Amino acid sequence: MGGKTLVDLAMPNDVAVVFARGADKPQASRPEGALLGVSFDKGIEPDFGGGLLVASGAGDVSGKALAAGFDKPAVGYPIVPSWVQGSVEFDLNVKSLSRRPLRIIGIEHHLDVTLSAVQRGEEKGLLLVANEVVPQEKLAYQSGRLPMAKHEAFVPVPVGEWGRVALVWRSGQYDLYWSGKRLGGITAPAAPRLRDASAPACGVWLGDGPVGGTSPSRDSRRGDTPPTGGDTAQAVLDNVLVYDWALRPEDLVGRGPMAPAKRPPRGDAFDVRAWGEKLNELAVGIHLADTKDWEKVTAVKFTVFDAEAPAAPLGTAELTPWLGTGATRLTLAAPKAPGPALGEARGGDPLAELELDRELIIQADLYHDKDLLTTKKAPVQIGGMAAKEQRR
Repeated sequence: MGGKTLVDLAMPNDVAVVFARGADKPQASRPEGALLGVSFDKGIEPDFGGGLLVASGAGDVSGKALAAGFDKPAVGYPIVPSWVQGSVEFDLNVKSLSRRPLRIIGIEHHLDVTLSAVQRGEEKGLLLVANEVVPQEKLAYQSGRLPMAKHEAFVPVPVGEWGRVALVWRSGQYDLYWSGKRLGGITAPAAPRLRDASAPACGVWLGDGPVGGTSPSRDSRRGDTPPTGGDTAQAVLDNVLVYDWALRPEDLVGRGPMAPAKRPPRGDAFDVRAWGEKLNELAVGIHLADTKDWEKVTAVKFTVFDAEAPAAPLGTAELTPWLGTGATRLTLAAPKAPGPALGEARGGDPLAELELDRELIIQADLYHDKDLLTTKKAPVQIGGMAAKEQRR
């Protein structure tokens, strides 16, 4: 067959590889939307979602749960969750803490996320760290050198008590729950990232001990150092579920620990977001992956305007969504107004701080080629955590 294969690296597309391996029995079926389920009732092997590759590491399983500690082996599972959206939930009992983070779970290759247990001052809790691509126009994915930013969120949790942890993400936005209650998260702007070309198959890691002679605690991206003999911390994990979709608050209650949530059908709702502490660093984004017709959207045009003057845009931006998601930069400017001299006009000036109290609206127009499919408007807040999310 003639022709040649082209891989467009202008957008973060992945190349799939198919593995084939014989087995003496069929793989256990996975519930729809659930990538992995591990109860530890039979060691570290998954109840479902094991795939063609076996789990990595030994794991310290006792009492039908996985013990996590600096000196206890970690375990990795051969799945790589998508950056676009997903969730992981598990039972957790933090026994003891140190001032050095004890990694509980790490998700790699499409994401770069670590959830650790740590003591900060007098507070004891969970530390969420995410390394994300900074959104900007024409990211050079083919170069392998992307602008990165490290974002953190710390939330206090009880020590010595069991709780159900849920980490939910959508396109670089993270929510962290404890027994159904949202404790915090990360709302900084982010752009899609590629899977590391040299990454192994395993992308979900549980624990902080050595795996095959290396220790996750020595991961240079975490910015910490190996634990010393005086560092001790212990935690126990159980009933781990990983999803390829973002759990909703109502999905976090009313189920057994190994009963996966049911994925809702796709609808018409989608998120439009705006972030930024400074006007010249404002980012806007959209998440369409939950909508039934996201594949039809070929372009998104953003417009920000004053609610009292919709005919005078303060800023515009465009993007091409990737797998139903996307984010880009947008700089706001004052609308044009008559100048002091006759016939003179001035405009495009940066908005003054005094103007930040204005009610701003972001409008997203979704297109298929040149045809307008739909429009959504949402309020915008500038300064601090500048994100207000509304669902239609």
